[in-house]
Amino acid sequence: MELEEFRVYQEFMKMGEKIRNVVLAWGLFEKKTIGEQFVRAADSVASNLSERINMEETQGTS
Repeated sequence: MELEEFRVYQEFMKMGEKIRNVVLAWGLFEKKTIGEQFVRAADSVASNLSERINMEETQGTS
């Protein structure tokens, strides 16, 4: 099964885009202090899920 077929992965990718768009509208101070961390955290959810799915497929346990 391809990664893009997992609904939860798709939803987390959408969430990351929404968060990024919100942060882009913030002022410079807010972007630098919390915004960058918020975007990285959101991106890491989909990334971690991707790693886990790929690991399971590689090991044949999916």
